[in-house]
Amino acid sequence: MVQPLIPHPALLVDGVLVVSDLHLGFEGELRERGIRIPSQTDRIFGELADMVEKTGASRLVLLGDVKHGVPKVSVEEWRHIPNFLGALSEKVPSLEIVPGNHDGDLLPLTPRKVKIHPPQGLGIGNSWLVHGHALPPPKARDADCLVTGHVHPAVELTDAFGFKMVYPVWLKCKPSGTLPTVVVMPSFNRMIGHLPVNRAGYDERYGPVFNWAKVDIGGSDAYTLDGTLLGQVKDLRG
Repeated sequence: MVQPLIPHPALLVDGVLVVSDLHLGFEGELRERGIRIPSQTDRIFGELADMVEKTGASRLVLLGDVKHGVPKVSVEEWRHIPNFLGALSEKVPSLEIVPGNHDGDLLPLTPRKVKIHPPQGLGIGNSWLVHGHALPPPKARDADCLVTGHVHPAVELTDAFGFKMVYPVWLKCKPSGTLPTVVVMPSFNRMIGHLPVNRAGYDERYGPVFNWAKVDIGGSDAYTLDGTLLGQVKDLRG
């Protein structure tokens, strides 16, 4: 069973709490560009600790892009991530990570008790979890549902006055044939950039999972964080 935790960008997969795309330390990159915002690490930790307590989950899976810097580890990440993972591992019996494309050199920042899975992901019940930058293994084709992050999906809407509104969304993608249904998670870090899936020209940035599952993005259903079905992506374009 795959159950979104409305209105949060989080899932329960057979009782396992799953979130994706924390991008801890992204504030350091912004600071180098002259943009200063407070660290979001404490806020993200508080939200995750609260979710673990409310759901009673015994496992928490961070589905890739725990850190932000590519390819290096920034000073911001050295300062915050080891303490973040250490404290979070005290809140849940099993803290696990599926590495994403931003997680190079994550191992030195990770306490030993935190389990790191291969980038190809892991199976939970009848679902397969993968960040989205690496292809799942052949056995993932037997799953009912493939859960991925990586894309930071959003829908961009423009009103009659030209004002643009960007809504993070869940994507439920219909596969080809007997392949698993693909569920794309919104990024847990709400301040990181989003990819407007209803704007043309971004198909090459979705990652290899979509080709693997032969997904038609235009035919995918988009849901806001509060569970509202906006419709199919193709109907939201233009």
